[in-house]
Amino acid sequence: MCVCKYRLFNTPLLWVGADSPSPDLLIFYFGKVGTHLEDLLFIMGSLAFPGKDGAGHSDSKMVIHHVATALLCLASWFSGYLRIGSVIMLLHDVSDVPLDLVRVSGALKQKTLQIVSMVLTLLAWGYWR
Repeated sequence: MCVCKYRLFNTPLLWVGADSPSPDLLIFYFGKVGTHLEDLLFIMGSLAFPGKDGAGHSDSKMVIHHVATALLCLASWFSGYLRIGSVIMLLHDVSDVPLDLVRVSGALKQKTLQIVSMVLTLLAWGYWR
């Protein structure tokens, strides 16, 4: 069994060697923090420069959510909790896949697929988060 899978399912091992994370883990974490910061910048930009309809694409709740997420990512990075933070990010990413399917099926006007993916999103969020 791969060492990473073994650590994922044996959580006490996530703390072993936590003071010296691997370069791969640092690259993953840096990328994830970057995507969260990019999401935040995009939301702030859509609020500052609304679309043609005069409304921003996001509301204040989403801004608060993305600020909190970015701060939690940065705080876990600087406090040395890279492994636990990575597992949490992975679990959140897995549960976001059906949510992306909701958006794609909505854009394609596939109502049946959209409803099914909404149900899958609720199940995935309930299980993974």
